[in-house]
Amino acid sequence: MGGKTSQGEHAAAQAADQGRRSPQSQGVTSPALRAAFESRVAQLEGAALHALHQLVACSSETHDVAGVNRCGKITARLFESLGFDPEFVADPDQQRGDHLLLTRRAAGRPRVLLVSHLDTVYSRREVERRHFVWREEGPRIYGPGVIDIKGGTVLMYLVLATMAAEAPDWLDAAEWVLAFNAEEETGSADFPPLVRRAARPTPLACLVFEHGHVRGERHSSLTISRRGAARFRIEVQGRAAHSGSGHGRGASAVLEMARLIEALEAMSDPAQHLTVNVGRIEGGSAINTVPERAVALVDLRADEPPIYERAVERILALAGEGTVRARDDGFACSIRVSRLPGYPPWPANPGSRRLAAIWEEAARSRGHVLLAEHRLGASDGCHLWDLAPTLDGLGPLGDDIHCATDDPAHGQRQESLLRSSLIDRALIHLEALGALLTGAESPRQGADIRPH
Repeated sequence: MGGKTSQGEHAAAQAADQGRRSPQSQGVTSPALRAAFESRVAQLEGAALHALHQLVACSSETHDVAGVNRCGKITARLFESLGFDPEFVADPDQQRGDHLLLTRRAAGRPRVLLVSHLDTVYSRREVERRHFVWREEGPRIYGPGVIDIKGGTVLMYLVLATMAAEAPDWLDAAEWVLAFNAEEETGSADFPPLVRRAARPTPLACLVFEHGHVRGERHSSLTISRRGAARFRIEVQGRAAHSGSGHGRGASAVLEMARLIEALEAMSDPAQHLTVNVGRIEGGSAINTVPERAVALVDLRADEPPIYERAVERILALAGEGTVRARDDGFACSIRVSRLPGYPPWPANPGSRRLAAIWEEAARSRGHVLLAEHRLGASDGCHLWDLAPTLDGLGPLGDDIHCATDDPAHGQRQESLLRSSLIDRALIHLEALGALLTGAESPRQGADIRPH
């Protein structure tokens, strides 16, 4: 698509060009400032680890509203000394915890959006049963949510606190918006529009602090696109009847659902990078009763927006009258399809590639290599890539997310963070943000920020 270039894409392109013109990959910082960053990050490491320990100790499974809110308050206090004003966005129905927006205001300056989340997948019961608590073991730190995503939140703090101490002009060059989703793990309907409103006018960049992966010695990943995830709840209403004397009057919801499951799974097409998975089913009431009701939860994944949207439409089109009918009078099962919160595809695009070039150059200047990747899992970056140039996987490095089981003999380890990556990545991010901020123009209203 032709058209104008966004302020964020222009800044990304300018800074990337500056990096390419520097064959020695010295970055934008002077040797003195680089040394100051290294010293300050080392000084702040203890405070950062203390904050991380606090967050990990705060159980915040998505449906634990009180726990998610405690995590939000800890997070708000962490950034308070840096001049960030908190806004807690409650759910009127109290079905989720409060989303958190932290803003460091600078009227007339370009905005930079940083994204994390407050919730984890671990219930308090699972954590206690598995005895999954904070522990430091060799080069790693283990704990529920330590890398997904509480380590990312603390890395944000480490970067901004260092910038405030050693390069305050950089911090003052932008208006910073930090957005924390209260229900990222299950998908949120109201967080994406909330963040998009908070980030306008057009941000310079959207930076998502999900974890990164080790890809070799001093090599690690950087996410520039993601597969989309759509989720559905399918309900079948049949008609109950006695399985012996009234079988002909019954219309089996379970039989109807079985046919639907076959049709849904058949939509998967590896050639198009499309998968449809029926992940959970339930139905019926008693062994001697024709099932009156059945429910299924369905997950759809696709890389490309057109393929994703066509598959979504096919699933929604299943709603209506079913094919299973009662023998006696032709009563038909009915099918209802509800779309649940999900994540649209984040395809490869010029804005993310240009922004990645800045981070790749910053990593080279620190003796590291960042490898831009497409990820098969979804994140809040899927909702934001068309708002501004977006990067993800900027958090610390780690492994085994969503795993509370410690059973090395069977290839299972608990979620862990590589401790050294907190400092390594903080220094890379400082270098990259310096390039982005010093290469930025003044904001332009109404820019076309869609990928070109």
